[in-house]
Amino acid sequence: MICSVSVVIPTYHRTVAVLSRAVDSVLNQSFLPSDIIVVDDNNGDLQLSQDIAAFCRSCQVRYIYSGGRGGSGARNLGIQAACGEYVAFLDDDDQWLPEKLEIQLPLFESPDVGLVYSRGYTFTTGRNHPIGQKPYATDAYFKAEVFYKDLLLKNYIGTTTQLVVRRRILNAIGGFDESLPSRQDYDLCLRVAKVSRCVGADCHTFIHYIHSRGQITANPKANMLGYRMLLKKYRADIFYVKGAYHSFCCRIARCARANRSYPVFAVYYLMALLSDPAKIKKTTDKCFELKL
Repeated sequence: MICSVSVVIPTYHRTVAVLSRAVDSVLNQSFLPSDIIVVDDNNGDLQLSQDIAAFCRSCQVRYIYSGGRGGSGARNLGIQAACGEYVAFLDDDDQWLPEKLEIQLPLFESPDVGLVYSRGYTFTTGRNHPIGQKPYATDAYFKAEVFYKDLLLKNYIGTTTQLVVRRRILNAIGGFDESLPSRQDYDLCLRVAKVSRCVGADCHTFIHYIHSRGQITANPKANMLGYRMLLKKYRADIFYVKGAYHSFCCRIARCARANRSYPVFAVYYLMALLSDPAKIKKTTDKCFELKL
């Protein structure tokens, strides 16, 4: 399969050492992309931006300064600058395994496939976490293909680091929603799934690092607000998918509890109970679990 791929790597408050791990994992691919774009979203840290720009020049990677537009804004600038038929995303603190693009790109052979995801690993670091690697998704969680209704029930795809998307699809849906404070990757997958197929490569192609240094996914307030906005955005469709409203209420309640927003927790916990009164224990377990 002959194709061109642009890789977009937004970076924010990461040292060059961390960023270089991500960039090196792209440069070491068995199928080399046609374009690598680092989007510098550091606003006000002149020295860091200069260091990143110098690093990009040293490895012949395109450098774009976004000036604090946020992760979605930075990715959208990367999409606008991309020249490849496909756009692949990589977070600055993650890395790809060497055959990622070679594994995922052939799944675009069918023209109705707009997005390809994959399996991967998580690597947890930090004082309050055990250090180690494990699968990003369990065997039961991973699906060979997900549909829009599936994603309304649960985010079966996950981190942006695994995504490769047709550029024309990204342009058609308007890229990432910059109004969302979190879960922008989930929202993007929902909108892509509305207009095209989303298929998965049953291979481990990436490592997603979990730490406490500024990850939005670890921010319960941002997640609470993001899920509430998604519930409002997709409300008309959520009510037509059995279990989807219950799932969203549980996720919002869980994040509200982690954020100590107890009135919000009480409201959504009650709504989750009322939406599925036959499963009180299941609802309680979901609303009180630690995973955001």
